[in-house]
Amino acid sequence: MRETKNIIKKYEHFIVVNRLDKCKAKYHSSAYEKALNVMKDKRNMRNKVYNFNQSIYGELEQIHCLEVRVENPRRLNNSKKKIAIIFHNHLSGDEDIDNVYGFDSIESLVILLSKMKIEGYDVEYLPKDGKELIDRLLGYSTNEIELSIDGKKFLIPGFINGNIFIGIQYSKDFGDELLEEYYSSDKLCNDKCSQGMFKADVVIHVGSHDTSELLLEKSGLCSGYYPNIVLEIIPRSHYYAIKNQGDEIKFREKSHISMIECMVPPLNFVGSYDDIEEVYNLLRMYYDAKLKGVKNLYLYKKMLWEEVCKLNIQDDIEYSKEHAFKHFDKFSEILSSYLNEIKFSYIKEGFHVLGRSLYGEDLVNMILVTMSSRNDSIPSLHEVICEVFGYDYEFMLNNKGMIVEGTSKTCGDLLGEVSTVAKKIIIHFYDFNFKTKYIDGVIQKYLGSTNDKMATTLRYIAEELVPKFHRAKDEIHNLMKLLNGQFIPSVKSKNVFIDDVDTLSMDRDFYTLNSRIILSSLAWEKGKKLGDELLKDYISNNGRYPKSIALVLCLDPTMRNREEDIAEILYLMGLRPVWNKKNCEVVDLEFISMEELGRPRIDVIVKISGSFRDTFQGIIDLLYKAFEKVSELEENENYIYQHVKEDIAKEIKLGYREEDAKDNALLRIFGPKAGTYGTGIDKAIDIKRWNNGDDLSKIYLNSQGYAYGRGKNGKFEKEQFIEKLRRVDVTVQNIISREIDILDSSDYYQYHGGLACAVKTISGKQPKMYYGDSSNPIDIKVKNIARELKYIYRIRVLNSNWIKSMKKHGYKSAGYIYNTINNSFGWDATSYIMENWMYEELAEKYVFSEDIKEWFEENNPTALYNIVEKLLEAYRRKMWEPKEGTLQKLLMYISKI
Repeated sequence: MRETKNIIKKYEHFIVVNRLDKCKAKYHSSAYEKALNVMKDKRNMRNKVYNFNQSIYGELEQIHCLEVRVENPRRLNNSKKKIAIIFHNHLSGDEDIDNVYGFDSIESLVILLSKMKIEGYDVEYLPKDGKELIDRLLGYSTNEIELSIDGKKFLIPGFINGNIFIGIQYSKDFGDELLEEYYSSDKLCNDKCSQGMFKADVVIHVGSHDTSELLLEKSGLCSGYYPNIVLEIIPRSHYYAIKNQGDEIKFREKSHISMIECMVPPLNFVGSYDDIEEVYNLLRMYYDAKLKGVKNLYLYKKMLWEEVCKLNIQDDIEYSKEHAFKHFDKFSEILSSYLNEIKFSYIKEGFHVLGRSLYGEDLVNMILVTMSSRNDSIPSLHEVICEVFGYDYEFMLNNKGMIVEGTSKTCGDLLGEVSTVAKKIIIHFYDFNFKTKYIDGVIQKYLGSTNDKMATTLRYIAEELVPKFHRAKDEIHNLMKLLNGQFIPSVKSKNVFIDDVDTLSMDRDFYTLNSRIILSSLAWEKGKKLGDELLKDYISNNGRYPKSIALVLCLDPTMRNREEDIAEILYLMGLRPVWNKKNCEVVDLEFISMEELGRPRIDVIVKISGSFRDTFQGIIDLLYKAFEKVSELEENENYIYQHVKEDIAKEIKLGYREEDAKDNALLRIFGPKAGTYGTGIDKAIDIKRWNNGDDLSKIYLNSQGYAYGRGKNGKFEKEQFIEKLRRVDVTVQNIISREIDILDSSDYYQYHGGLACAVKTISGKQPKMYYGDSSNPIDIKVKNIARELKYIYRIRVLNSNWIKSMKKHGYKSAGYIYNTINNSFGWDATSYIMENWMYEELAEKYVFSEDIKEWFEENNPTALYNIVEKLLEAYRRKMWEPKEGTLQKLLMYISKI
């Protein structure tokens, strides 16, 4: 006890917790930062005196031990250090060991091992490339190491390479009991191996998640705290893709960990490809013929329609032949707008590799994508060029399919010309090695004269943007500093391509937003736009306003979009935030009058994720305050007031006291049980533990029926959840960046698709499913989810250029493609939005193409087998009716294995 009190004395300067202390904590070791959190969590807010109980003593002892362990790497010679490297493993098979957004961690580890060898670490074996490494990792994962835990023996997936242990994290897949805990003793072997038998000095986690992130928590911070039991006091590091701020929060809550934030993958505009280009050319022929006064345009219309139907694009834009030919000019405008939307979208082209900077075409394309929108006071390239040419950039973005008067060109065509000029400028500037003395000459060559705005943009590119892109080479340097126990500065992690390009110093540790600053004024305006666009589309298709909308809130998107979702929820209810002008915090809510609102107040059900629940208690409290405020406002078109009034009457009839009836009627926020994460739907689909949508709905309701707000704090209220979903007309989830789409992660279909599945089972009707897109602040859109899925198929899944870019990364890309198809299947299972032609195209592109099939078989044959198996499962479950011959070819492939 005396020793513990001495430890406490060491951290006494953290007792007064204020903003200055928080800032200081960013520059201390992870141990000091953890001590701050411990002190803060146990503070008595009334008298600011800490009551230290046994759990605090134990936690601070661990912090002290951690700090001692952090010193070890500084003292040890590199040749003596033992490093454990653990790969994230999302699925249970061999097809996707390093499932992580935008990051080729297999190739990255090859580079890291080479660097460690140079730095004097004991590395006996250096793989020549990622394929050799993954072949060895998978080949040796069952027989090289054995560990005994609690009298049981377990084989460890991994191998020892000198003083380096390279292993695979056990999958989070569920076993025989669908809702059992993620981890039991047999799932923790690699972490036990790292801290026990191998005695690692440092652990490096590679990929999207580490073991601690989804461990269930017990009350207390010491003996009953699962992450501490499993992970103990080993210094831990994690190199990570920039877009996973939400996961970072979970790591920091549950583990003593430092991170290296890595560069996003190379990005490029889609442009035109294959058959899409053919449709575009036929559309231009029609416009040219019309401009020339050709009297009989039927042949042009017929050719265009046949090509559109050949690619099933008529389904994307929801046009029948009769409708199209009746209003062909309107059809052609909608078609042109859609094709241009595809053309000007940006997508990932491959993956980032640790320490690898962008050069050549990749750098040029990345600059063009980054500077296609305004960055704070720096105008975008395209905006400046449009101004020089006399175009209204915002108007053209919002009217890409509109014909420019007196020509056969659309606004999209003009944007294409602007993009061509922008690319020529950047290529020419690149040839001059971005030297600022050549700026005026480059501008004069392509714009005809000097231009101050363009000069400002190019100077920013040369002096700020390009150096930040080149700093990716420092990622590996700073990771080596972490292995030596040295300090790594932090940088705030934001959404890089929405006003935050200045955060591109990716070689750093990172921190995120202040959760007290809820709702910026910009987020409020964007949230209003998202709400208006959603209601506009619903009314146009249904002739009335929706009475109840269910919206999904997850941690990472909320952090990156700066609470646009919260703004949308408040706006739908007819509320606006009141800000403290000094610090931008929301201090109150006020009504928007019905005269100003011009529509009903919409009821909103909020479905939160587990990590959102852990992080944003303040938002939960704010939303509950909003629901309570609006429920007391008696108006004819206040759907919240009406629904709460009806529910109170029902609850009283069932025998509840009036106060309890009101509490139940006001419940609007639901999520998973405290300490748990996910819905279980993705796991049920992976292990085929479901028969139909009703089964998936049951899993969703059982796992997500826990109420939050008004003191509930995770009380199981499944029946209340069911009653609230019974009224839902619309489900929605928003995104802020095109770097991640709804096929990149199973989270999208398990949260949003699962929600819609539950609504359909309960009410008997399929809700309208929407996807809000604010990736371009001046072109905010809300789409039907089925159309969004088809759109993603057009821009990348069926895009031959995208497939070509993926092939550069071998094993990693093959696993990623399988995940894309698996997530497509998940969307269809929950929401019924895949169509026959989409399954057919998957078979043609990824199984029947000899070139692609050979590539799969060389790099990741398990991924190809799983793709075929998933297509056959879709057929067996009657989700797909294959064309004649398709099924036989798939069965023939399976029979040969």
